[in-house]
Amino acid sequence: MNVYVDFEELKNLYNENKKITKEIWKEKYYSKYKKVFDAMLKYLYYTDLDTLLNYVETTDFDKLIKNSEEAIKNGYIPKILSLIDRAKEVLNFNEDFDVYFLIGFNHINGTSLMSDKPFLYFGLERLINENINILVPHEFNHLVMNFKYKEFDTRKLKFKDYMIYEGIATYFSIYFNKLDINPKDEAMALFIPQEKFEILNKNEDEIRKDIMNLLNMEMNNQIMMNYFTYDGDKKLKQGYYIGLKIIEKLVSLGHNIVDLTYMDSDDILNLYFKNQI
Repeated sequence: MNVYVDFEELKNLYNENKKITKEIWKEKYYSKYKKVFDAMLKYLYYTDLDTLLNYVETTDFDKLIKNSEEAIKNGYIPKILSLIDRAKEVLNFNEDFDVYFLIGFNHINGTSLMSDKPFLYFGLERLINENINILVPHEFNHLVMNFKYKEFDTRKLKFKDYMIYEGIATYFSIYFNKLDINPKDEAMALFIPQEKFEILNKNEDEIRKDIMNLLNMEMNNQIMMNYFTYDGDKKLKQGYYIGLKIIEKLVSLGHNIVDLTYMDSDDILNLYFKNQI
């Protein structure tokens, strides 16, 4: 495990210039961590670098730097590294990987995306407001799946892949923390309020019917925004939710979450549909 913490450089750039411009960010920060930011562009933002650069002009880096400094002072980095070590043991993962603690645009708390070498990214500016006991096992589970599913980089991710990908990681965070399958703990694992999870439960049949028609659609920005983000209104992470329910069903039938982590999404769905008959 190789750990990279880059807080001071962006802080110094901000102090020197009293702002971070597109040019400064691209030349001094993006270029240094191109692998990480390019993966975000491809698999999370679904856009190009020029579009991402627009965020630079509207980002309050002064606030984000202060939040990052607070996270570091409160020991978030060693706490996260300790959780990673535990997750490695649970998932029997012994491959080499990188961990990046960087300052983003206050959009991403943590992620692990397809790459030549597995990596974890944590947005330092968001950590003080996050439940890292849930976040870290969730993202480490993604890292393991990314390592196993390198073929995703040569074909378009489909809705079903992303749904299962998130369902497994969400369930793993429940398993890792020895939580129960109930609305309170499931909502915590989804990073949404319990009352919103109850809305998902109430409308599960309707949501499932809608999503089953999308399984083979290629992922794009619109699908990501509509089914895998949260706005507290209509966007309640429906894709995560149905993915979680599929994994909960399979675990209830005797399948192990560690074994499911190493399975292909098509094989997991075949198991699920077989038991729906």
